[in-house]
Amino acid sequence: MNNIKISCCFLGRCRWLAAVVLLLTVPIANADNFRLFVGQMKTLPLVNIDRVAVGNAGLVSTSIMNNGELLILAEKAGDTEIQIWLKDGETVTHKFYIIPANTARNVAEVRSIVGKVAGLSIRQVGSNIILKGAISHKASAMLKKVTTVYTNVLDLTSATASNDLAKVFEGMKQLQVRSAGDKLVVSGEVSARDKAYIEAVKDSYPELVDLTVSSEIVPMVYMKVQITELGNKASENLGIKWDISTESTNPVGSFTTLGNFKNSITGGISGDINVTISAAISDGSALLLASPTLSALSGSEADFFAGGSFPIKVINDGKTSIEFKDYGLSLKIKPVVGANNRITTSIATELSDIDRSVAVDGIPGVTSRKTATQVSLEPGQTFAISGLINRSMSRDVTRFPYLSKVPIFGALFKSKNFINNKSNLVIFITPYIVSQSSDINQQQLKLAENLKADYLDETEFNLEIIE
Repeated sequence: MNNIKISCCFLGRCRWLAAVVLLLTVPIANADNFRLFVGQMKTLPLVNIDRVAVGNAGLVSTSIMNNGELLILAEKAGDTEIQIWLKDGETVTHKFYIIPANTARNVAEVRSIVGKVAGLSIRQVGSNIILKGAISHKASAMLKKVTTVYTNVLDLTSATASNDLAKVFEGMKQLQVRSAGDKLVVSGEVSARDKAYIEAVKDSYPELVDLTVSSEIVPMVYMKVQITELGNKASENLGIKWDISTESTNPVGSFTTLGNFKNSITGGISGDINVTISAAISDGSALLLASPTLSALSGSEADFFAGGSFPIKVINDGKTSIEFKDYGLSLKIKPVVGANNRITTSIATELSDIDRSVAVDGIPGVTSRKTATQVSLEPGQTFAISGLINRSMSRDVTRFPYLSKVPIFGALFKSKNFINNKSNLVIFITPYIVSQSSDINQQQLKLAENLKADYLDETEFNLEIIE
């Protein structure tokens, strides 16, 4: 029995000795000690790394680079050991002493990176680096990258447009630029071109406050509109050649300019077309249904509406309300005066009527024919629109009982020429650029004075009645 115990003890001791001998046969490189600041990186020029173990993984992070070297990043203060196993069986051990960041060194490094940024101040407060000031958006993006590397950097800057826009507006000598908090305020008297430029910049920089005023007067456009019933022969005399869409049943209109270029919507005009239209009205080959006068600043919209409205019951969330929907003729014109006083005009027309044949729950529908186009005209050129009412509509005017009650269309629908397809509804639009001294403006002022003399100056007002 004793012999058995001695044998077991002998075997155990042999195993321990074998383990010791095995460990001694594995080559272990001499350990090196490294001191790193928090945030500092260190590369170890090793190759054929098999695996890496970190004693305190919270202090450092490791990664093997493409060239095989080991990259070590110090993250927190403390001591740890890193053991590296190579593929040839060798083991390398290093000790790392991580100490708090070297603030003075970090300040110098940060200054070398972003010290030239306009509006930025850098100062050290204890172990932290404070960044303050109003800087550009581009510089702000750069600081975000800096703060990810230097953990003791505190970014208190504010990104403004002042630095970004300094070069944008440097050519405008008359422009005054100043900062107000996180806003950039521009003021002064500028040209219309510079005003448009500032508006375009403002779309990209919402913190830009535009207080500038344009030194140029925005042109006023006077538009003479004539809504007529024009006979087919009169159309030929005026030089109109309607597009094929005039005869179409599709809800679109036909457009043309008058003059030498009959099919071109940008063609010129020969002679005074308004005189020819007036002659056609005088001899009965045309009937003037309405002649509204519209005016709008360049870039603004003027509209004309002739019609009525009808009530519609609307139920929303159990609540009933009444809305009114329009029917009739709607004309919207938006002129823009461009280079060489050429007028680019956007025109939208709509002709609508109540249609009880498509009623839903007692609410009638609306039939509508719309046109929209944009033309470029010289002042005084005339643009014509037709096709809002097609041939089938003219043959059965009883289908439009409500539209026929509108004064313009009442006379049109009663016309035998229109019923017999011998005439069309044609709208003529002639734009003019007017100023204070222009003939058209002077004529309107004189007309206003005459109306005042005829109807106001000779009238005795009773204040009691007025009250």
